[in-house]
Amino acid sequence: MSIKLPLIWCVGGADSFARTALPELSVNLRTGQNLDCRVQHIATCVAAQNVEGVSFTEPVSLTSFDAQWRALLDDAVPDAISVCFLPSMEMAKACSVLLKRIKTDFPAVSVVFESISPQKSDVQVPSSADFQVSLLPFIDVVIINAEAFETLTNAAVWPCGWLIRGSNNDTGQVMYRFLSQNAAVGFSSSGVERNEDDVLSMALVCFMAHGYDIKDSVTLAKAYCAGEQKGWPSSLECFPKILIQGRSISTSDLSFAAMDVEKMGLYPVVDTVAWLELVLAQGVNVAQLRIKNPDDPQLSDKIQQAILLGKKYNAQVFINDYWQQAIEFGAYGVHLGQEDLDVTDLARIQSAGLRLGISTHGYYEIARAQSIKPSYIALGHIFPTQTKDMPSQPQGLIRLAHYARLLKGHYPTVAIGGITAERLPLVAQTGVDSVAVVTAITKAESPDVTTRSLAASLRLHKVGNAK
Repeated sequence: MSIKLPLIWCVGGADSFARTALPELSVNLRTGQNLDCRVQHIATCVAAQNVEGVSFTEPVSLTSFDAQWRALLDDAVPDAISVCFLPSMEMAKACSVLLKRIKTDFPAVSVVFESISPQKSDVQVPSSADFQVSLLPFIDVVIINAEAFETLTNAAVWPCGWLIRGSNNDTGQVMYRFLSQNAAVGFSSSGVERNEDDVLSMALVCFMAHGYDIKDSVTLAKAYCAGEQKGWPSSLECFPKILIQGRSISTSDLSFAAMDVEKMGLYPVVDTVAWLELVLAQGVNVAQLRIKNPDDPQLSDKIQQAILLGKKYNAQVFINDYWQQAIEFGAYGVHLGQEDLDVTDLARIQSAGLRLGISTHGYYEIARAQSIKPSYIALGHIFPTQTKDMPSQPQGLIRLAHYARLLKGHYPTVAIGGITAERLPLVAQTGVDSVAVVTAITKAESPDVTTRSLAASLRLHKVGNAK
């Protein structure tokens, strides 16, 4: 059975230099092929171009432009659209009409607009006011250089994202900034990424077509550009450093104590000391106490009891969220969510010698976590879960396997979220080091028996252990 690949439309020019006209040389087609996407082209103009630049352009007629669009739409709806070259305001308005129809009928289609720098050609782009009125309402992400971004008026009022090109500075860092109504993030890579301006926008569109959100897609696109550009990013060294605006301390010098990976099997996450003792008594070597009520009058006492149980059973017990108490009472480790990273004194946790586990929900958060160098990285949520309200979508087994391969040899990994006894063998086979469970134990008829059974199942099916 064949796998249906995501479909991308590239709206732009065709030129004599074969940058978009010939399939064997097209950056867009090659990038799409490397990233498992189908690419179709809608021509907006024909250009005379050589190594010196563009000497002549002639827009296609609006009738031709509309006919190309309708012909492709009769075949299939795209998963994403890349608008990279509009030679006139008339073409921009025609494009906006067609984009409006697409976004009205198929709102899940992602649209990326790449602003053309004046240095690239003599073709004029729409004026800032016209651009905002005509196109911005139907665009999800604009890729633009810093100078052009500054000329746009009231850009921040539009609910789209802005990926702003940086330039190489004296440190050799290649910087992109992503701005939206609820995010301000920097993506920094060491060294000059090959053909980045030509490749990054298309790689971004490909990852969005695969269903990744914008920050995951930017992270992957940057990693693709920094790598060999021959397939899905597979080297963690190529992933960008994530810079969060407003972060008061640098994480570049942080590195947390290592865990005993050999003991990372079944990882129960429980909300009471009684549950913690039950699972530890069954031979579990790693567990987490997650008390959801910060106003619990016995919070400190429960954390102290959990720490003592960890020492009693020689287990790696993590305290969820309450890092101050964990430091005060000498816990083995702390587990933090992404939202906790901005309000936690990570340096204090490190200096106290505690291990640190971090939750992640995609490539962007993995890249952010690796800049902190935690003791392990949790990957979730894999399946739908009822124990927490999750803003992200379930990752599934295919993505989990990608994450596990990417992090192998760098950080221990823990899969979490909706994992039942029936699903555990499949999760174990993805290559993760540990599997976290919650209701699989707490809602079992015989929790002690179930804990031992789950631990045995994980040992049997875990990659490297299976006979």
